Amino acid sequence: MENAGVENESFGAADASFVFDLFGRFTRERQAAAADLEAVQFDAGTVRLAYLAEVIDAYNQARYFQAAAAITRDSIAGRRQTLDLVERRVEVGEATALEQAQARSLLATAEASLPILIGRYEENVFRIATLLGEPGATIKARLDRGGPQPRPRGQPDIGVPADVLRNRPDVRAAERSLASATAAIGIAEAELYPSLALSGAVTAGDRESWSFGPFLTLPVFNQPTLRANRRIAQSTAREAELIWRSSVLTAVEETQAALSLSRQWARQTAAFQRAVDAATDLRDLSREAYDAGQATVLDLIDAERGIADNRLSLAGSLRNWTSSYVQLQVGAGKGWLVGVEEFYVISDASSGR
Repeated sequence: MENAGVENESFGAADASFVFDLFGRFTRERQAAAADLEAVQFDAGTVRLAYLAEVIDAYNQARYFQAAAAITRDSIAGRRQTLDLVERRVEVGEATALEQAQARSLLATAEASLPILIGRYEENVFRIATLLGEPGATIKARLDRGGPQPRPRGQPDIGVPADVLRNRPDVRAAERSLASATAAIGIAEAELYPSLALSGAVTAGDRESWSFGPFLTLPVFNQPTLRANRRIAQSTAREAELIWRSSVLTAVEETQAALSLSRQWARQTAAFQRAVDAATDLRDLSREAYDAGQATVLDLIDAERGIADNRLSLAGSLRNWTSSYVQLQVGAGKGWLVGVEEFYVISDASSGR
């Protein structure tokens, strides 16, 4: 009987290397990677800010058309009262058939404009539901309860121009892309020069061995290619600088335009409010004068049309004021970091701190 032999073998190996960053290549690579990460995060912030603006705009539009429909319903009710009044006067011979036809035409015009207002309201309701990812019936049930149109409160405060440039995610993304492109020049420059590395390996087992030594790389024969790569990196950096400058100018322009429009829409809204008050008084006086036989039905019809037009104009002006105010906040870069600050890894250099 033969005994089977057992043979044990052990083997191990380890190696390590160290690269000297003689000309800053690896430092520049780390800087470029960090800048690229921050640029992507700021791009996400730009998308988030656009999304928030889209939701607010849909809500603003929905409330406007809801208000316009309510104004039109009030106008229909008032014009029906006018028609009833004219018809009673026709029965007793105090009004003509022409006046009755004019009152009916005014009522039909108001009734014809109501369906499209309701349709536009529901269109924006479903737009909100899509943006929020919720069922349309749920959003519609909430908004059908009614509510005032959004109205800006207080004077707009956007700070100094430096605050705008610091808060706008698109401007900061362009600046980080420029930083990455600038770092790429340093990488391409470093590749033109020699690189030095130390590496070693140790093997343990039946045979033990080790090796250690420096490695010097000399980029001699590919200099034309490396110099071309440097020129490409320089051109890319110049392009990134132009994009950044353009984003700065666009940010300032958009903010200034939105600020000016917001102020002018506020003035117009106040003027339309005064017009509505005056038209309401005129309508009431015209109805009393018509009842007393001191005014014609045309006077009453004009007064009814005037108050309806002014109320609709007021609602439209308030919508435009709110829209410009929202654009001002977007232009100032406000709101995109709310609730997501912990997801951003932004260096002190890029944040301006």
